[in-house]
Amino acid sequence: MVAVFASNAFGIDLSVSQYVLIVIVSVLASLGSAAVPMGATAFTIINLTTVGLPVEAVGLVSGVDFIVDMFRTMTNVAGDMTTSVLVANSLDEFDREAFNTQDFKAIV
Repeated sequence: MVAVFASNAFGIDLSVSQYVLIVIVSVLASLGSAAVPMGATAFTIINLTTVGLPVEAVGLVSGVDFIVDMFRTMTNVAGDMTTSVLVANSLDEFDREAFNTQDFKAIV
């Protein structure tokens, strides 16, 4: 989305092959960016330089990127926890009694 925004903000017309390249690079970069804090910013710079867009576009979105990064991190952590519980349950290693009787007030 930042690449498309940057092309519109700087008045640069993208070709179909550049749009395809944006999608490919974004998909490959998204595989590793969820676990890295503010990793999407680094991958955005890579994506912009790959299609020949100005890197200065990162400065236009950096003010709100940390908010979006919080949602990315929250989604990543929730997915990791859900997957861990599902795998442990399928392997019969999930202790449901300990899970249900845990006192979360003592942790906080």
